[in-house]
Amino acid sequence: MTAQPAEPVPSAPLQVPRTVDGIMAALPSASARMEFRTAFGQAATSQEREDIIDAWWAVAMTPDWDDRLADSEAGRNLVSLDDIAKRAEAP
Repeated sequence: MTAQPAEPVPSAPLQVPRTVDGIMAALPSASARMEFRTAFGQAATSQEREDIIDAWWAVAMTPDWDDRLADSEAGRNLVSLDDIAKRAEAP
């Protein structure tokens, strides 16, 4: 008999370093990496670079970003703010 959990253990959340290299490595496609690199390279100020890193880091941390964006734009699989609040309160 082995000591295995009765229920599957959830995998650890995706951890992407908040760096240019970390984001580039986690982006799902070559076109996304090129778009990020171009935007970052064209940023004129440190604040613009920080804003680009913030936005693209969120994309890199969400592997199904394109699907979620498409659902949102189409009005599918939306979650109410009440449901989000309930999830945040759950242990």
